[in-house]
Amino acid sequence: AAYPSFLPMSYRSWITSRLVEIDSVLSGFVRGQLMIAVILMALYSIGLSLVGTPLSVLLGLMTGAANLVPYMGLILGLVPSVGLTFLRFHDWQHPVGVLVVFGVIHLLEGNFITPRIMGPRLGLHPIIILLAVLVGGHLFGFLGIILAVPVAAVLKVFWRSFLDFYRAL
Repeated sequence: AAYPSFLPMSYRSWITSRLVEIDSVLSGFVRGQLMIAVILMALYSIGLSLVGTPLSVLLGLMTGAANLVPYMGLILGLVPSVGLTFLRFHDWQHPVGVLVVFGVIHLLEGNFITPRIMGPRLGLHPIIILLAVLVGGHLFGFLGIILAVPVAAVLKVFWRSFLDFYRAL
C-alpha cells in the first residue's frame, strides 16, 4: 500500500487502516442517505398523487430530496403541498389528506426506512443517532444537526480501535 510520507513510520499502517474504515463508514452513510431520499421521493409522489395535489410528482421529488437535510423535506414540502391542494379543491378534507400523507411517511421514515437502511451501514444504535443529533444541534445549531450522524460514525471507528487496543493490553 502507498502510505503518505508525512506519517510516522510506526503509525502508518494504523492510521491508514482507520482512514479506510472512516471512508467505508462515510461512503455507506452517503449511499444510505441517497437511497432513503429516493424512497421518500417515490412515497411522497405517490401519496400526494392519491390525494390529488397539483404538481404532486414535482413536490414529491422536492420533498424527498430535501430530506437529505433532517426535517428540511417536511418544512419545504408540507406548506406548498397543503396550499396547492387547498387552492385546487377549496375544502378542508384534501389538505387534511396531505397532512395524513406527510404524517404517515414521516412515521415510516423515522421508524422503519431509516433504521433499516442506516443502522446496518453505520452500526450505530438508533438511540446513539438520536443523542448525536440532539447534542450536535445543541452545541453547533443547524450545522451540528447535519454533521451529527457522520461524526458519530467516525467517533465509533476510533472508539472501536481504542477498545481493541485496551483489550490487547
